[in-house]
Amino acid sequence: MIQVVDDPTAPAVILSKQEGRTLGDVLERGRLPTAIAIAWARQLLAAFTHMHERGVVHGALTPDRVTVHVSDGAGVPQLVVADLSTASSVDADANTASGRSGTLMGMRASDEHDAPQPASHVSPEALAREVTPRSDVYTLGALLFHMLTGRAPVAHGLEGGSEIARAVHSEDPAPLRWMRPELSEALEDIVRSALSKDPLPRPETAAALSALLAATPEGRHPRMVFVPAGVFTRGCSADDEHARPEERPQRQLTLSPYYIDETPVTASEFQTFIEATDHDIPDAWATYNDPQARPDHPVVFVNWHDATAYAQWAGKLLPTEAQWEKAARGDDARRYPWGDAPPTPEIAWYGSHRAPAPVGANPGSDSPYGVKDMAGNVFEWVADWYSRTYYARAQVADPMGPESGSRRVLRGGSFVHPAFTLRVTVRGRYQPGERRANHSFRCAWALD
Repeated sequence: MIQVVDDPTAPAVILSKQEGRTLGDVLERGRLPTAIAIAWARQLLAAFTHMHERGVVHGALTPDRVTVHVSDGAGVPQLVVADLSTASSVDADANTASGRSGTLMGMRASDEHDAPQPASHVSPEALAREVTPRSDVYTLGALLFHMLTGRAPVAHGLEGGSEIARAVHSEDPAPLRWMRPELSEALEDIVRSALSKDPLPRPETAAALSALLAATPEGRHPRMVFVPAGVFTRGCSADDEHARPEERPQRQLTLSPYYIDETPVTASEFQTFIEATDHDIPDAWATYNDPQARPDHPVVFVNWHDATAYAQWAGKLLPTEAQWEKAARGDDARRYPWGDAPPTPEIAWYGSHRAPAPVGANPGSDSPYGVKDMAGNVFEWVADWYSRTYYARAQVADPMGPESGSRRVLRGGSFVHPAFTLRVTVRGRYQPGERRANHSFRCAWALD
């Protein structure tokens, strides 16, 4: 097996059996957030670069042959390429599979193996055992397409081997931006070239494909931050003079790992969602948002239902209160994302401004994980119902909030709020259908 670590320059080979969910299991839930799909694709590409440099071509990778491994430490999820039973060594002169076994850092691929079973992620030439590194580029392009759209590029829904084989040879994948119009043309072009039926137009190597992905707008600006599993302190201590009753008691909670958006959702991103889904938004929304003139400002005048609909469309969820607070304060019980020092105008956007600032405009307020704008600028909807007494009775592992209520929680203070509301423990609450000029949101995503 090949374990892919987060550092793409240092993939490693491991021999121990890895248990856990597969990429296929994860994709049964639907598509991945774009940032995670790109990051995971580049992890796999690093592993295949490692293989190809040692003369080994896999030839038949599918989502069920990739294990998603989450360590107990602080590392991001790691993808493990399993099952080299179909791997071949590459003839360096002809750049084609020789039919001999390949050796990968002391681990030998099988000496004898059958041709790959027809699968929608396997290249046309691999079905005839005529594989080269470009065959793996096709497979990795197919996996990326699947992660971005939630469906295989060809033979979607087919089960019979002969039908799948015919589709792999003759069916062209749908243009990526038909299903995901918000994605860049550069990304669509790269995926289309990787999925060419003819191997020659594909990127020549896994390394070349990875470099192309890194240069896309999605690759340059991933916009999601990983928050590792572990314990953090939620709520205020009894001696905090600013603490409100609903911010107590202070307790230690344990959260599973998750990703959270680096910044609130922007006006331009929300406009793309409206256009893609015909989401119903009141005319007054345009009074507070200008996606053309101020595309990088946080979207405002959205209610909880708007935020939830956007998150589902993006393949994400709203963060829970606990997830939001940990992302804002880290694991050392600080009062603000930057520490315990009171806010200043140089650090955060708050007080009596007339409108929000662009996202990320106050880097001094970044959290320990590098999450931006969690103190001031805009209040953010989270998933939980509000209850003043919930903290005392909440479960200590991955609390999800009360089962019901009349108001939903908002976090983070805003551009019109005083300094004390920027504390990471402050809990706002509004009717889920209400819209305000300082209400926004960001999204999260977790394996579980």
